[in-house]
Amino acid sequence: MRYHRAYKAKSLPQTRGDGCLIGSRSDIVETLTELADAVIDGVLMSWVDPIGGLKEFSREVMPLLEKKGLRAPISARTAA
Repeated sequence: MRYHRAYKAKSLPQTRGDGCLIGSRSDIVETLTELADAVIDGVLMSWVDPIGGLKEFSREVMPLLEKKGLRAPISARTAA
């Protein structure tokens, strides 16, 4: 809970103040980058449509996170 409160206090522009990430895929990547820069190394995500949301996140956001160096490419993660 302490991390959540510190995160809320920062008032990142892509959040509603309750920790929800909202916006375009680049907005989400920017927010996750800001969280990583703040040394937050993990987030819990859920979607109204879990399967569809996870597929869309994997297809649209993960490649951008890989380009920023925040995630290893899937081939590197599965090879280990």
